[in-house]
Amino acid sequence: MEVKITKKNENLHIKWQLSNIQIPLSEIIEVEYDDTYGGRERVGYELAFHMDILSE
Repeated sequence: MEVKITKKNENLHIKWQLSNIQIPLSEIIEVEYDDTYGGRERVGYELAFHMDILSE
């Protein structure tokens, strides 16, 4: 159940279990380093999305 992240053409490709997600690199606004695990072995992953909802 490993998360695989690769760059294909101009997209970030995330594959996990039966899911395949492609995010255009031009849509990625910010990447942050999070030292949550503080040197300990990771037991999970976190991927967060920020969506702006525009209303008229």
